[in-house]
Amino acid sequence: MNGFCSTTEAGGDVKLYLKTTGEQALFEWKIKREKYMHQLSAYAEFYTGIMIAAPLFLVALFSIMSFVQRQVMGFDILFLTRASTYLLIPLINLGFLLFLKGMEVEM
Repeated sequence: MNGFCSTTEAGGDVKLYLKTTGEQALFEWKIKREKYMHQLSAYAEFYTGIMIAAPLFLVALFSIMSFVQRQVMGFDILFLTRASTYLLIPLINLGFLLFLKGMEVEM
């Protein structure tokens, strides 16, 4: 607002001022948006590793372990598989969603 007032009081070209200010604001918005997209890309890779590969690895690990022994630290292998499927994975997903919501950039 100060720049607009200064331009009008000095007899400057208001149209040029508004055009320049608009272009600068658009450029800053694009830069901020690009940084946010790079962050989201990194988070997507992290999510893929943790939430897709890790559960598959756990299920395979529990399946192999069930042939060797029936319990781990006093817990049945089937219980651990169900607990990780129905509790651990949804809780980690919820935590990841809350993390993304907290990282959301205001545009």
